[in-house]
Amino acid sequence: MYLCEFLILFILIEKNASIYDIRKFINMDLAFCLYISAGTIVPNLKKLEKSGFITIQKSLSEGGFRKNSYSITQKGREYFDSLIKIPISSSPQTASKEIAVFCSLIKSDIFTPEQKEIIIKKCLTYLEREVFKIHNAIKDNSKTAFCDYMKIKSDFLENSINYLKMIEKN
Repeated sequence: MYLCEFLILFILIEKNASIYDIRKFINMDLAFCLYISAGTIVPNLKKLEKSGFITIQKSLSEGGFRKNSYSITQKGREYFDSLIKIPISSSPQTASKEIAVFCSLIKSDIFTPEQKEIIIKKCLTYLEREVFKIHNAIKDNSKTAFCDYMKIKSDFLENSINYLKMIEKN
């Protein structure tokens, strides 16, 4: 799952951070849509370091405890750019997390206007495709409960599309 790597790099573009800082951002600021454990973050940090995308600065805290601070490299910034271009997952569960994360972060100054445009377009493409599938399912199916559920999902997706289009215009 590239979302964890994406979030780690996103955080490190803004400032150097410890594992605690990274977990705090993900699990507090994005708690409404995502939870990532330390058991997921640590291996991703190691992978990013091994690939040369981040570096570690080791030090001792005032209490004498080891403290690692992570920072992003130029190669990491380039990798971050490539992660932005990955299409939204075809798995509805993963896609909903990705879209929620992107929608919550899209107004950040960390993204360039070009990156924002890519993110908005990939989210819109996924959402519009899902709305199309739902409308076809509603037309083809006479089961009332299923149609009601699909109508609610369709309304949610259409609202998400309108939100992204509003951001795109600004």
